[in-house]
Amino acid sequence: MWGRKRWVAVDSAGLIHVAAVRAADVPEGEGGQELLRQAVESGRLQRVARVWVDGGYAGGFEAWVRESLGWQVEVVRRRRRAFRVLPRRWVVERTFAC
Repeated sequence: MWGRKRWVAVDSAGLIHVAAVRAADVPEGEGGQELLRQAVESGRLQRVARVWVDGGYAGGFEAWVRESLGWQVEVVRRRRRAFRVLPRRWVVERTFAC
């Protein structure tokens, strides 16, 4: 598959703490796990207690974060009909836009 996916761990202000780029055929959960493992090993996310993710990370990734890292996971789901700014999701989108 052509292309690439980007994963970032940002704080509430949108500042990047860890970033990863992989091939486009890597599932979201797998890339997210790799990113968080890298962040924890480097000691960059020592004070994290809660993670916000979009719907692509629900399920296995969500369970892995809770079990392996002990962090709370909140999945921000998109609504289908009308445009709405979603809580916390806009932080990462704004970071990618810059």
